[in-house]
Amino acid sequence: MSLDLAVKLSQSREAKSYYPKWPMAAVLVKGGSIQSIGFSRKKNDPTYLDRFDYCSVHCEIEALRKVRFQAKNHVLFVARACKGGGVGLAKPCANCQEVIDGSGVKRVTYTITGNEYGVWKP
Repeated sequence: MSLDLAVKLSQSREAKSYYPKWPMAAVLVKGGSIQSIGFSRKKNDPTYLDRFDYCSVHCEIEALRKVRFQAKNHVLFVARACKGGGVGLAKPCANCQEVIDGSGVKRVTYTITGNEYGVWKP
């Protein structure tokens, strides 16, 4: 159910306004309750980065930041929208995996393509 929500959010106008080429969304859940939502952003957020002139913020980090990176026993759902309404591979990158692992998330479910999804347990 929360992966479906992540897919809908990644396909939303809001997600596309933040990062038109790769719209992505993450939904962080604990005990069936949504704790936070994050979108990938093409523009720097100075609360994360102050030493780079340009860098994107990934949706996984955005969602975890909202809970102050304290996500013990949470589940993270990540989706990427593709042109034509489909979904694409949304497996967290190596940097996001490190942050996810350190925050205590117990499972990450992400879109691959069509009806396929992957699961990663940090």
